[in-house]
Amino acid sequence: MTREELSAFILQKGYTSVSSVFTAANGFTADAKSQNGVDYLLHYLYKGKYNIEYNSKAVNDRYFANIQKDGRFSVIPRIHGGQAAPDQLRNIAAAAEKYNLTIKITGADRIGLYSIDKKNLKDVWKMINMDSGYAYAKTFRAAKSCVGSEFCRFGLGDSMALGEELCDRYHGTPGPAKFKMGVSGCPRNCAEATIKDFGVVAVEDGWDLFIGGSGGARVEPAKKITRVKTHTEVIRIADRFYEYYRRHAKYLERTALFVMRIGLEKITDAVLYDTPENLYSLENDFQAVLDSRDDPWKKEINHDNEPDKIIPFNSAGNSAELCEISDLQPGSARVFRTEAGDIALFHTRDGKWIAADAKCPHENGPIVDSVYGAGRLNCPIHGYSFDIITGKSSSSEVGNLKIYQVRKSDGHIIVDL
Repeated sequence: MTREELSAFILQKGYTSVSSVFTAANGFTADAKSQNGVDYLLHYLYKGKYNIEYNSKAVNDRYFANIQKDGRFSVIPRIHGGQAAPDQLRNIAAAAEKYNLTIKITGADRIGLYSIDKKNLKDVWKMINMDSGYAYAKTFRAAKSCVGSEFCRFGLGDSMALGEELCDRYHGTPGPAKFKMGVSGCPRNCAEATIKDFGVVAVEDGWDLFIGGSGGARVEPAKKITRVKTHTEVIRIADRFYEYYRRHAKYLERTALFVMRIGLEKITDAVLYDTPENLYSLENDFQAVLDSRDDPWKKEINHDNEPDKIIPFNSAGNSAELCEISDLQPGSARVFRTEAGDIALFHTRDGKWIAADAKCPHENGPIVDSVYGAGRLNCPIHGYSFDIITGKSSSSEVGNLKIYQVRKSDGHIIVDL
Protein backbone atom coordinates (compact mmCIF):
# COMPACT_ATOMS: atom_id res chain seq x y z
CA MET A 1 0.00 0.00 0.00
CA THR A 2 1.42 3.39 -1.01
CA ARG A 3 1.41 6.45 1.22
CA GLU A 4 -1.43 7.91 -0.84
CA GLU A 5 -3.49 4.71 -0.56
CA LEU A 6 -2.89 4.46 3.19
CA SER A 7 -3.82 8.12 3.65
CA ALA A 8 -7.08 7.60 1.76
CA PHE A 9 -7.82 4.48 3.83
CA ILE A 10 -7.25 6.33 7.11
CA LEU A 11 -9.35 9.34 6.13
CA GLN A 12 -12.18 7.26 4.67
CA LYS A 13 -12.48 5.16 7.83
CA GLY A 14 -11.80 8.04 10.21
CA TYR A 15 -8.99 6.33 12.11
CA THR A 16 -7.16 8.67 14.49
CA SER A 17 -4.75 6.39 16.37
CA VAL A 18 -1.88 4.11 15.43
CA SER A 19 -3.47 1.07 17.07
CA SER A 20 -6.77 1.56 15.24
CA VAL A 21 -4.98 1.64 11.87
CA PHE A 22 -3.10 -1.60 12.52
CA THR A 23 -6.15 -3.31 13.98
CA ALA A 24 -8.19 -2.54 10.86
CA ALA A 25 -5.57 -2.96 8.14
CA ASN A 26 -5.17 -6.64 7.30
CA GLY A 27 -1.65 -7.67 6.36
CA PHE A 28 0.09 -4.78 8.11
CA THR A 29 3.03 -5.68 10.33
CA ALA A 30 3.02 -3.46 13.39
CA ASP A 31 6.78 -3.39 13.89
CA ALA A 32 8.40 -0.39 15.56
CA LYS A 33 9.34 1.46 12.37
CA SER A 34 5.88 0.99 10.85
CA GLN A 35 4.23 2.31 14.01
CA ASN A 36 6.51 5.35 13.98
CA GLY A 37 5.69 5.94 10.31
CA VAL A 38 1.92 5.69 10.81
CA ASP A 39 2.21 8.04 13.77
CA TYR A 40 3.87 10.62 11.49
CA LEU A 41 1.23 10.11 8.81
CA LEU A 42 -1.59 10.68 11.31
CA HIS A 43 0.12 13.85 12.49
CA TYR A 44 0.39 15.02 8.88
CA LEU A 45 -3.20 14.19 7.96
CA TYR A 46 -4.77 15.73 11.06
CA LYS A 47 -2.30 18.61 11.60
CA GLY A 48 -1.31 17.19 14.98
CA LYS A 49 -4.90 16.81 16.24
CA TYR A 50 -5.17 13.04 16.59
CA ASN A 51 -5.22 10.39 19.32
CA ILE A 52 -1.56 10.21 20.32
CA GLU A 53 -0.35 6.86 21.65
CA TYR A 54 3.08 7.45 23.12
CA ASN A 55 3.90 3.74 23.25
CA SER A 56 3.93 3.82 19.42
CA LYS A 57 6.48 6.63 19.34
CA ALA A 58 10.25 6.32 19.42
CA VAL A 59 11.75 7.07 22.83
CA ASN A 60 12.95 10.55 21.81
CA ASP A 61 9.42 11.53 20.82
CA ARG A 62 8.01 10.21 24.10
CA TYR A 63 10.28 12.28 26.31
CA PHE A 64 11.05 15.23 23.98
CA ALA A 65 14.77 14.66 24.47
CA ASN A 66 17.55 12.68 22.79
CA ILE A 67 18.45 9.39 24.43
CA GLN A 68 22.16 8.74 24.96
CA LYS A 69 24.00 5.42 24.82
CA ASP A 70 23.82 5.17 28.63
CA GLY A 71 20.04 5.66 28.76
CA ARG A 72 20.24 9.24 29.98
CA PHE A 73 19.13 12.17 27.82
CA SER A 74 20.35 15.36 26.21
CA VAL A 75 18.30 18.46 25.47
CA ILE A 76 18.97 21.34 23.12
CA PRO A 77 16.91 24.50 23.66
CA ARG A 78 15.86 26.79 20.86
CA ILE A 79 18.60 29.24 19.85
CA HIS A 80 17.56 31.88 17.31
CA GLY A 81 20.04 31.86 14.44
CA GLY A 82 22.92 31.01 16.78
CA GLN A 83 22.24 34.03 19.00
CA ALA A 84 21.72 33.59 22.76
CA ALA A 85 20.78 36.21 25.38
CA PRO A 86 22.84 36.54 28.59
CA ASP A 87 19.94 35.39 30.80
CA GLN A 88 19.54 32.26 28.68
CA LEU A 89 23.22 31.43 29.12
CA ARG A 90 22.93 31.96 32.87
CA ASN A 91 19.92 29.63 33.06
CA ILE A 92 21.73 26.96 31.08
CA ALA A 93 24.77 27.24 33.34
CA ALA A 94 22.61 27.02 36.48
CA ALA A 95 20.91 23.83 35.28
CA ALA A 96 24.24 22.30 34.31
CA GLU A 97 25.71 23.05 37.72
CA LYS A 98 22.69 21.72 39.64
CA TYR A 99 22.49 18.42 37.77
CA ASN A 100 26.18 18.03 36.87
CA LEU A 101 25.52 18.21 33.13
CA THR A 102 27.94 18.55 30.25
CA ILE A 103 27.50 21.64 28.03
CA LYS A 104 28.42 21.35 24.35
CA ILE A 105 28.19 23.81 21.47
CA THR A 106 26.61 21.83 18.63
CA GLY A 107 27.45 21.83 14.95
CA ALA A 108 24.25 23.81 14.26
CA ASP A 109 25.24 26.80 16.43
CA ARG A 110 23.16 25.63 19.38
CA ILE A 111 23.86 24.64 22.98
CA GLY A 112 23.30 21.11 24.24
CA LEU A 113 23.01 19.84 27.80
CA TYR A 114 24.00 16.20 28.21
CA SER A 115 23.63 13.32 30.71
CA ILE A 116 20.22 14.24 32.15
CA ASP A 117 18.40 11.55 34.11
CA LYS A 118 14.89 10.95 32.81
CA LYS A 119 13.34 11.99 36.12
CA ASN A 120 15.10 15.39 35.92
CA LEU A 121 14.01 16.39 32.41
CA LYS A 122 11.05 18.49 33.54
CA ASP A 123 13.17 20.33 36.12
CA VAL A 124 15.86 21.10 33.54
CA TRP A 125 13.27 22.46 31.09
CA LYS A 126 11.84 24.64 33.85
CA MET A 127 15.25 25.94 34.93
CA ILE A 128 16.47 26.94 31.48
CA ASN A 129 13.06 28.49 30.69
CA MET A 130 13.52 28.21 26.92
CA ASP A 131 11.54 26.63 24.11
CA SER A 132 12.50 23.21 22.83
CA GLY A 133 15.02 23.15 20.00
CA TYR A 134 13.50 19.86 18.72
CA ALA A 135 16.94 18.25 18.33
CA TYR A 136 15.37 14.90 19.23
CA ALA A 137 12.66 14.79 16.59
CA LYS A 138 11.90 14.43 12.89
CA THR A 139 11.37 18.18 12.57
CA PHE A 140 13.07 21.35 11.47
CA ARG A 141 16.30 21.49 13.44
CA ALA A 142 17.98 24.85 12.85
CA ALA A 143 19.03 27.42 10.28
CA LYS A 144 22.78 27.71 10.67
CA SER A 145 24.06 31.15 9.71
CA CYS A 146 27.32 33.05 9.54
CA VAL A 147 27.62 36.65 10.78
CA GLY A 148 27.03 38.01 7.27
CA SER A 149 27.03 41.66 6.27
CA GLU A 150 26.29 42.77 9.83
CA PHE A 151 29.86 42.04 10.93
CA CYS A 152 31.88 40.44 8.12
CA ARG A 153 33.77 42.56 5.60
CA PHE A 154 32.99 40.00 2.89
CA GLY A 155 29.28 39.79 3.67
CA LEU A 156 26.84 40.48 0.86
CA GLY A 157 23.62 39.77 2.77
CA ASP A 158 22.37 39.89 6.35
CA SER A 159 22.52 36.15 6.94
CA MET A 160 22.09 36.48 10.71
CA ALA A 161 18.77 38.28 10.33
CA LEU A 162 17.50 35.86 7.68
CA GLY A 163 18.70 32.87 9.70
CA GLU A 164 16.79 34.14 12.72
CA GLU A 165 13.65 34.62 10.59
CA LEU A 166 13.88 31.05 9.33
CA CYS A 167 14.47 29.66 12.83
CA ASP A 168 11.51 31.58 14.21
CA ARG A 169 9.22 30.49 11.39
CA TYR A 170 10.04 26.80 11.13
CA HIS A 171 10.97 25.69 14.65
CA GLY A 172 9.06 22.56 15.61
CA THR A 173 7.70 21.93 12.11
CA PRO A 174 7.34 18.13 11.75
CA GLY A 175 8.32 16.19 8.68
CA PRO A 176 9.19 12.71 7.43
CA ALA A 177 12.76 13.25 8.65
CA LYS A 178 14.85 16.00 10.19
CA PHE A 179 15.19 19.16 8.12
CA LYS A 180 18.18 21.51 8.26
CA MET A 181 18.70 24.95 6.74
CA GLY A 182 21.75 27.12 6.24
CA VAL A 183 22.19 30.80 5.41
CA SER A 184 25.55 32.05 4.15
CA GLY A 185 26.23 35.76 3.79
CA CYS A 186 28.42 35.30 0.71
CA PRO A 187 29.60 32.54 -1.67
CA ARG A 188 32.42 31.67 0.75
CA ASN A 189 29.60 29.68 2.35
CA CYS A 190 30.74 29.63 5.98
CA ALA A 191 27.32 28.32 7.08
CA GLU A 192 27.64 25.32 4.73
CA ALA A 193 24.31 26.18 3.11
CA THR A 194 25.03 24.01 0.07
CA ILE A 195 24.90 20.78 2.07
CA LYS A 196 21.58 21.54 3.79
CA ASP A 197 18.05 20.42 3.04
CA PHE A 198 17.31 24.05 2.16
CA GLY A 199 20.21 26.43 1.67
CA VAL A 200 20.45 30.16 1.06
CA VAL A 201 23.59 31.95 -0.17
CA ALA A 202 23.88 35.72 -0.55
CA VAL A 203 25.12 37.06 -3.88
CA GLU A 204 25.54 40.59 -5.23
CA ASP A 205 21.92 41.03 -6.27
CA GLY A 206 20.01 38.74 -3.92
CA TRP A 207 19.98 35.17 -2.65
CA ASP A 208 20.63 31.85 -4.38
CA LEU A 209 18.37 29.02 -3.16
CA PHE A 210 19.42 25.37 -2.95
CA ILE A 211 17.55 22.16 -2.05
CA GLY A 212 18.37 18.53 -1.32
CA GLY A 213 21.80 18.78 0.27
CA SER A 214 23.23 16.44 2.88
CA GLY A 215 26.28 16.74 5.10
CA GLY A 216 25.96 13.38 6.81
CA ALA A 217 27.65 10.04 6.18
CA ARG A 218 26.88 10.43 2.48
CA VAL A 219 27.65 14.00 1.48
CA GLU A 220 25.38 15.31 -1.26
CA PRO A 221 25.68 18.85 -2.65
CA ALA A 222 22.43 20.79 -2.74
CA LYS A 223 21.03 21.84 -6.11
CA LYS A 224 20.39 25.46 -7.01
CA ILE A 225 16.79 26.08 -8.05
CA THR A 226 16.52 29.87 -8.35
CA ARG A 227 17.74 33.32 -7.34
CA VAL A 228 15.53 35.81 -5.47
CA LYS A 229 15.98 39.31 -4.13
CA THR A 230 14.15 39.49 -0.79
CA HIS A 231 13.72 37.62 2.48
CA THR A 232 10.01 37.35 1.73
CA GLU A 233 10.70 35.46 -1.50
CA VAL A 234 13.12 33.13 0.30
CA ILE A 235 10.50 32.26 2.90
CA ARG A 236 7.72 31.78 0.36
CA ILE A 237 9.76 29.26 -1.63
CA ALA A 238 11.01 27.55 1.54
CA ASP A 239 7.39 27.11 2.64
CA ARG A 240 6.42 25.53 -0.66
CA PHE A 241 9.39 23.16 -0.79
CA TYR A 242 8.97 22.09 2.84
CA GLU A 243 5.28 21.31 2.32
CA TYR A 244 5.91 19.51 -1.00
CA TYR A 245 8.50 17.38 0.79
CA ARG A 246 6.17 16.71 3.74
CA ARG A 247 3.38 15.78 1.33
CA HIS A 248 5.31 13.35 -0.88
CA ALA A 249 8.35 11.98 0.96
CA LYS A 250 8.60 8.54 2.48
CA TYR A 251 8.98 8.27 6.24
CA LEU A 252 12.65 8.85 7.23
CA GLU A 253 13.55 9.91 3.67
CA ARG A 254 15.87 12.93 3.81
CA THR A 255 15.58 15.58 1.11
CA ALA A 256 18.76 14.48 -0.70
CA LEU A 257 17.25 11.08 -1.49
CA PHE A 258 13.82 12.63 -2.00
CA VAL A 259 15.14 14.97 -4.71
CA MET A 260 16.93 12.07 -6.40
CA ARG A 261 13.78 9.94 -6.37
CA ILE A 262 11.26 12.55 -7.47
CA GLY A 263 13.58 14.53 -9.74
CA LEU A 264 14.91 18.07 -9.45
CA GLU A 265 12.98 19.36 -12.47
CA LYS A 266 9.64 18.05 -11.21
CA ILE A 267 10.16 19.54 -7.75
CA THR A 268 11.33 22.87 -9.15
CA ASP A 269 8.26 23.07 -11.36
CA ALA A 270 6.01 22.23 -8.40
CA VAL A 271 7.39 24.90 -6.05
CA LEU A 272 8.17 27.67 -8.56
CA TYR A 273 6.10 27.38 -11.73
CA ASP A 274 2.93 25.43 -10.93
CA THR A 275 -0.54 26.93 -11.26
CA PRO A 276 -1.52 29.64 -8.76
CA GLU A 277 -4.06 27.23 -7.26
CA ASN A 278 -1.46 24.53 -6.61
CA LEU A 279 1.10 26.99 -5.24
CA TYR A 280 -1.56 28.41 -2.93
CA SER A 281 -2.42 24.88 -1.79
CA LEU A 282 1.19 24.29 -0.72
CA GLU A 283 1.37 27.62 1.09
CA ASN A 284 -2.02 27.27 2.76
CA ASP A 285 -1.45 23.70 3.96
CA PHE A 286 1.94 24.65 5.33
CA GLN A 287 0.54 27.64 7.20
CA ALA A 288 -1.99 25.33 8.85
CA VAL A 289 0.89 23.22 10.14
CA LEU A 290 2.68 26.28 11.50
CA ASP A 291 -0.50 27.34 13.29
CA SER A 292 -0.93 23.92 14.91
CA ARG A 293 2.42 23.74 16.73
CA ASP A 294 2.89 23.87 20.48
CA ASP A 295 5.98 23.58 22.65
CA PRO A 296 6.43 20.00 23.93
CA TRP A 297 8.42 21.17 26.94
CA LYS A 298 5.25 22.84 28.22
CA LYS A 299 3.21 19.61 28.06
CA GLU A 300 2.35 17.47 31.07
CA ILE A 301 4.00 14.16 30.27
CA ASN A 302 4.57 11.45 32.87
CA HIS A 303 8.26 10.51 32.99
CA ASP A 304 7.82 8.27 36.01
CA ASN A 305 8.23 4.65 34.93
CA GLU A 306 11.26 3.83 37.08
CA PRO A 307 11.25 1.74 40.30
CA ASP A 308 10.79 3.37 43.70
CA LYS A 309 11.04 0.37 46.06
CA ILE A 310 12.26 -3.22 46.21
CA ILE A 311 9.56 -5.88 45.79
CA PRO A 312 10.32 -9.03 47.81
CA PHE A 313 9.91 -12.64 46.70
CA ASN A 314 7.05 -14.74 47.96
CA SER A 315 7.74 -17.13 50.82
CA ALA A 316 8.83 -19.84 48.40
CA GLY A 317 11.30 -17.47 46.80
CA ASN A 318 10.17 -18.14 43.24
CA SER A 319 7.77 -15.31 42.34
CA ALA A 320 7.02 -11.67 43.03
CA GLU A 321 3.78 -9.69 43.05
CA LEU A 322 4.57 -6.60 40.96
CA CYS A 323 1.33 -4.61 40.97
CA GLU A 324 -2.42 -4.64 40.71
CA ILE A 325 -3.82 -5.16 37.22
CA SER A 326 -5.41 -1.71 37.32
CA ASP A 327 -2.06 -0.04 38.09
CA LEU A 328 -0.77 -0.42 34.53
CA GLN A 329 -3.06 0.76 31.76
CA PRO A 330 -2.94 -0.74 28.24
CA GLY A 331 -0.12 0.83 26.25
CA SER A 332 2.07 1.52 29.29
CA ALA A 333 5.15 0.00 30.90
CA ARG A 334 7.06 0.31 34.14
CA VAL A 335 10.20 -0.98 35.83
CA PHE A 336 9.84 -2.90 39.09
CA ARG A 337 12.77 -3.56 41.38
CA THR A 338 12.76 -7.08 42.80
CA GLU A 339 15.23 -9.04 44.88
CA ALA A 340 16.20 -10.78 41.63
CA GLY A 341 16.87 -7.51 39.83
CA ASP A 342 14.94 -4.92 37.83
CA ILE A 343 12.07 -6.16 35.66
CA ALA A 344 10.31 -4.21 32.89
CA LEU A 345 6.59 -4.96 32.79
CA PHE A 346 4.47 -4.12 29.73
CA HIS A 347 0.69 -4.04 29.38
CA THR A 348 0.15 -3.89 25.63
CA ARG A 349 -2.84 -2.42 23.82
CA ASP A 350 -3.79 -5.88 22.55
CA GLY A 351 -4.04 -7.17 26.12
CA LYS A 352 -0.71 -8.92 26.58
CA TRP A 353 1.41 -8.75 29.73
CA ILE A 354 5.16 -9.00 29.10
CA ALA A 355 7.92 -9.12 31.69
CA ALA A 356 11.60 -8.94 30.81
CA ASP A 357 14.94 -7.92 32.22
CA ALA A 358 14.98 -4.14 32.44
CA LYS A 359 18.33 -3.79 30.65
CA CYS A 360 19.15 -4.67 27.05
CA PRO A 361 21.84 -7.41 26.86
CA HIS A 362 23.73 -5.34 24.28
CA GLU A 363 24.68 -2.16 26.15
CA ASN A 364 22.17 -2.03 29.02
CA GLY A 365 19.62 0.12 27.22
CA PRO A 366 16.31 0.76 29.05
CA ILE A 367 13.97 -1.96 27.80
CA VAL A 368 11.01 -0.20 29.48
CA ASP A 369 11.18 2.45 26.75
CA SER A 370 10.98 -0.10 23.93
CA VAL A 371 8.35 0.03 21.22
CA TYR A 372 6.39 -3.23 21.29
CA GLY A 373 5.19 -4.56 17.96
CA ALA A 374 5.00 -7.68 15.81
CA GLY A 375 5.75 -9.83 18.85
CA ARG A 376 9.00 -8.08 19.67
CA LEU A 377 10.45 -5.47 22.02
CA ASN A 378 12.74 -2.97 20.30
CA CYS A 379 15.55 -1.52 22.43
CA PRO A 380 15.55 2.30 22.15
CA ILE A 381 19.35 2.63 22.05
CA HIS A 382 20.47 0.67 18.99
CA GLY A 383 17.20 -0.83 17.77
CA TYR A 384 17.90 -4.49 18.45
CA SER A 385 14.65 -6.37 18.96
CA PHE A 386 13.77 -9.38 21.09
CA ASP A 387 11.04 -12.00 20.82
CA ILE A 388 8.54 -11.56 23.66
CA ILE A 389 8.24 -15.33 24.23
CA THR A 390 11.78 -16.63 23.78
CA GLY A 391 13.78 -13.43 24.22
CA LYS A 392 15.74 -14.27 21.06
CA SER A 393 17.67 -11.32 19.67
CA SER A 394 17.36 -9.99 16.13
CA SER A 395 21.17 -10.12 15.89
CA SER A 396 23.39 -13.15 16.34
CA GLU A 397 26.00 -10.81 17.83
CA VAL A 398 23.71 -9.72 20.68
CA GLY A 399 22.64 -11.97 23.53
CA ASN A 400 19.03 -12.88 24.20
CA LEU A 401 16.76 -10.95 26.56
CA LYS A 402 15.52 -12.78 29.64
CA ILE A 403 11.72 -13.13 29.56
CA TYR A 404 9.68 -13.98 32.67
CA GLN A 405 6.42 -15.86 32.96
CA VAL A 406 3.52 -13.54 33.86
CA ARG A 407 0.23 -14.60 35.46
CA LYS A 408 -2.78 -12.94 37.05
CA SER A 409 -3.97 -13.78 40.54
CA ASP A 410 -6.74 -12.07 42.53
CA GLY A 411 -6.43 -8.85 40.56
CA HIS A 412 -2.63 -8.78 40.77
CA ILE A 413 0.23 -9.37 38.33
CA ILE A 414 2.62 -12.10 39.43
CA VAL A 415 5.99 -12.74 37.80
CA ASP A 416 7.60 -16.14 38.21
CA LEU A 417 11.31 -15.80 38.79
